[in-house]
Amino acid sequence: MIVKDKSFFKYKIPNYKDLKKELIDLIYKSNFETVDKYGEKVSFSDFEYSKDFNRQYVIYIFDKIIEDFSKEFCKTNNCKSILIQNIWFQIYKTGDFHSIHTHPMSNFTNIVYIDIPMDKIKTNVYCLNKDKIDIEIKEGDILTFPAFFPHESPVNTCKDNKIVVSFNSSIEII
Repeated sequence: MIVKDKSFFKYKIPNYKDLKKELIDLIYKSNFETVDKYGEKVSFSDFEYSKDFNRQYVIYIFDKIIEDFSKEFCKTNNCKSILIQNIWFQIYKTGDFHSIHTHPMSNFTNIVYIDIPMDKIKTNVYCLNKDKIDIEIKEGDILTFPAFFPHESPVNTCKDNKIVVSFNSSIEII
């Protein structure tokens, strides 16, 4: 069963097309590791550095994107502030995937869709009863949802790379 859920926040990045190339260039210049273990194969990821906010692309994305996202999120959701706990990128080449998982010790999971070559490889998010949630996502969107919702990145079946930046956040309510 596919359901529509209202516990999601979707933010469209203004002027995303103007930011995309610089952001991708900065991501590819970053330190990364290949992750290849049970349940996960990601060609390029800097998750090991996710608490270091002094990386070039992180500074860029905070300045150009996350600051405005945070203001809009707080305004829309009546919260006082949002705390970004960590941030990392993942580049999925053909055959890469990340099986179903959650993000414990956070209120929200956030995914910035940098490059999504085809709709069928977008993130799948599920209710706790395992029903898939129908979410329309495009490049330049940030999807925010409860961190305890199971989600996965299906196998990249296309020749182009899927690129996302993820971050965990918690909020303070007014």
